[in-house]
Amino acid sequence: MSIFGKSKKLLPTEYINLSDDSYPFEVEITSAQKHPEKKDEHYIISINIKNQSTKDIESFMVGFEFISKFQEYFNHKYGYASKVIDIGKGGSFNWTFYIPEGALVGHIIAYPFKVRFLDGTIWKADLDHVTKEINNLYNFTVNIQENLK
Repeated sequence: MSIFGKSKKLLPTEYINLSDDSYPFEVEITSAQKHPEKKDEHYIISINIKNQSTKDIESFMVGFEFISKFQEYFNHKYGYASKVIDIGKGGSFNWTFYIPEGALVGHIIAYPFKVRFLDGTIWKADLDHVTKEINNLYNFTVNIQENLK
């Protein structure tokens, strides 16, 4: 695929979406591409989400963990949006991130990070659970809470 003669080659070799019935929304990475208009290592990550909770979502955050092609923890980013998402409905979102040495990214892991519901209640991911899920995928130990400091 090409835009104005420049390659839009996908960044990672694989996307991993951590979301199950215990999360308030389902997240799916649809693409990760080098930004066509920026010279630095900026990448556009696009996702779809679906509200699978019993409440309308007012705003949300998605966590992204980056694993290198050498199966090593690489980087953490998050994207957020303030948009009402009704129960059972969804939407498409994208964020631009600066990822130094982004060509080394092998996997991108996405998961629901935080949610504010229209009724004012807040949900936060159990980062110990997310860490355990990621550590089960790889032969190394990731501590997401340590990486957020």
